[in-house]
Amino acid sequence: MELLGTLKGVIESLGYGRDVDAFVIVFGLALARISSATSLSPFLGGKAVSGTAKIGLAILLTLLLMPGLRAGAPEGAISPLLFLALVLKETMIGLTIGILSQLIFNGVQMAGALVDTARGMDQPGLFAPQLGSNASTVAQLKLQMALVVFLAVDGHLIFIRSLALSFERIPLRGFAHFENLGGADRAVALSAQIFSVALQLAAPVMAALFLVDICFAAIAKVAPQMNVNMESQPVKSMVGLAVLFLAIGIIASRFQTELTNFLWDVFTFVAGLA
Repeated sequence: MELLGTLKGVIESLGYGRDVDAFVIVFGLALARISSATSLSPFLGGKAVSGTAKIGLAILLTLLLMPGLRAGAPEGAISPLLFLALVLKETMIGLTIGILSQLIFNGVQMAGALVDTARGMDQPGLFAPQLGSNASTVAQLKLQMALVVFLAVDGHLIFIRSLALSFERIPLRGFAHFENLGGADRAVALSAQIFSVALQLAAPVMAALFLVDICFAAIAKVAPQMNVNMESQPVKSMVGLAVLFLAIGIIASRFQTELTNFLWDVFTFVAGLA
């Protein structure tokens, strides 16, 4: 009885009065969207975090957002079939947000893979726990640096704010609309953007290695007996690392711009489904 009284007190403090049914419906629907979105976000741990911690974080975020979700709650009692449909809808929206927010970090990892491939050091020997996949050395370095920069500029707070705003654009009692192909076009544009980001982040090292290839090509013309392919590999490896460390400040500043802009583009895409 004491526990029940405490729960009723919590429900009342969140603005639901004594309407326990409305609280349970709103909480269940909101938790479906938030848990599916946060479970795929690499800056919140990704696959490196245990399921218990993910559920705990999702419940905490849901409780924090509950006071603002009362207006968008379904009115009156709803049938089990409708509730199931709404849960599936919320899960799909959350998965869309989580997958799209993960793309930019895949682009950062791709930039590191391009650099290591150009250096001839593209062995995927390291495991990136946030994305659940193997990555080369520079790809792992850039991914971890991107996560640090993202958290340093409060990108995770932008993500949570965008998640909260998504409930205003697509309320719990509403369904997304797909009358035109605008949403599909924006999704394709976001997916294509990761290749542009990867090329921009890899550009300084790729340009330097291109010049190294030109120099060794000229040497091959002058001294054709030299095994240019074997001799160029250690040089390209060292030059690539040297340019990477020299340009690390520029790359980090580019991280900040690209990461925050991409996350806002994800919210714009989700809001466009309303």
